[in-house]
Amino acid sequence: MAMSHDDGVTSNEPGTAEMTAVQVASLSLREHVDDRWVEISDSILSRVLSATRPSLPVRGDAGIESFHVSESVLRAYLLDATDAVAGAAVQAISFQTRGTEYAGVAIVIAAQHGLPLLHLADELRQVVSRRLVEVLGERVPVTVSTMRVHVDDVTREDPKLG
Repeated sequence: MAMSHDDGVTSNEPGTAEMTAVQVASLSLREHVDDRWVEISDSILSRVLSATRPSLPVRGDAGIESFHVSESVLRAYLLDATDAVAGAAVQAISFQTRGTEYAGVAIVIAAQHGLPLLHLADELRQVVSRRLVEVLGERVPVTVSTMRVHVDDVTREDPKLG
């Protein structure tokens, strides 16, 4: 069976009909312009931005002025501060907020075997509370209930090395 393409070429090769149908469909899709794409472009953009920016703002207070710090930046500052605590390696930090207002932090750590865990948790709280006040301002509530330290793992060696 002979087949004629749009360009006037006739072909007797098997499978040409299927290829032509795919090519016609492909061309049709390429030429199709949906005039309503503008209506959904803002929705798509906001989804992309939220998917690529999982960090929420946390409100800080510098006297009269207030400002916002992203959770990822705040997390980086806390990780830097906790690095000085011997015998503990922070595995995760999560923040609790009320809107954008700081409400607490949970710190998950790996601890070195043999260290008194309550003392280690208190030392982490002190270091983290100082850094939170430096970054967010004096009005940060720092208590045992707003700053939880969870020991997720205990290792024989220094957990920062493993």
